[in-house]
Amino acid sequence: MATRPVKPEEHEEIRRLHGEGKGRNEIAKLLQRSGKTISVPCRNLGLTFDRAAEVCAATEARQADLAALRSQFALNLTYDAMRLREKLWKPTR
Repeated sequence: MATRPVKPEEHEEIRRLHGEGKGRNEIAKLLQRSGKTISVPCRNLGLTFDRAAEVCAATEARQADLAALRSQFALNLTYDAMRLREKLWKPTR
């Protein structure tokens, strides 16, 4: 059974949904089409679903956040150690 062609107004809808960040399968479901039927016009429109760059940027941001937390934690531990050392060497009664 042949698939019905994608109409020009559907191209605009595909472009809009892609711009909203929707994936190929989600677009296909919303337009009641198969994923393969959506892939062809997306390729012709120059639209991709590769999110590798976004995932990489998010991973780098998370690593930077964790590095900052580790640095703050190390600083807090140093201050704690300094306070405890000061207490340790104070004369007691």
